Amino acid sequence: MISELEREKFRAICRAVLTERTAAEGGGIGTLNEKRMHIALKRFVCADESKYEIDMGKRFVADIKHDEEIFEIQTGSLYPLKAKLEHYLETSDCHVTVVHPLPMNKYRVWIDPATGESQPRRRVAGISTVFGGAHELVYISEALATGRVAVWFLFIEEEEYRFLDGRGKDKKIKSSRFERLPVDILDEAVFAEKSDFLALIPEGLGESFTTEEYRKAAKIPHSKHAYMALAALANIGIIEEAEKKGRARAWKIK
Repeated sequence: MISELEREKFRAICRAVLTERTAAEGGGIGTLNEKRMHIALKRFVCADESKYEIDMGKRFVADIKHDEEIFEIQTGSLYPLKAKLEHYLETSDCHVTVVHPLPMNKYRVWIDPATGESQPRRRVAGISTVFGGAHELVYISEALATGRVAVWFLFIEEEEYRFLDGRGKDKKIKSSRFERLPVDILDEAVFAEKSDFLALIPEGLGESFTTEEYRKAAKIPHSKHAYMALAALANIGIIEEAEKKGRARAWKIK
């Protein structure tokens, strides 16, 4: 649970990051930097800049290292972390926490790339539960199974800026994302112990369940994401295969 004090701390960091970058780059939306989300989250996790960007060998650099604890800030897919986590586990005794933001409240602003003019922001669908990010865990599930890697989901409010440079009449299909700006932090979910991952099994499921039953109970829009989430839970050791339901593969809690 995020306290009001932590929320104010995060909001202050977001304001500072925005001000610093625009002051350094001349101001205006056209000067925003793609790394701003990363910078804000890193400062929220650790204020001591001497702990930033620590060389871990073989061209791997830890975002934050404090004694034997490493924090990796990953704002996009968790897939790129797979090799990095394997390296940490093989070459150090460090415990690693992966910090991953999920946009609970999300607003989108469209920008005309020719003029730089922006439209008023509009709210779009966000990720309101842990199930919305569970599928990403499959990429690092083997590392999570060791007990030396944790995941810290931060549910945030963000503004996403996109260029009107895509296909279609409105130029929004396959458009380019310009920037994600963090605005506020609303909640958190930490998966540090094996038992924590039981929170990714929704209530209402029977003793055994299919991927489709899991998808519906967890309110996951895409079947592929439900399959990926279950694969992650199986790799971590939370669930195992059960007797099939008709032709459908079934799972049960170990």
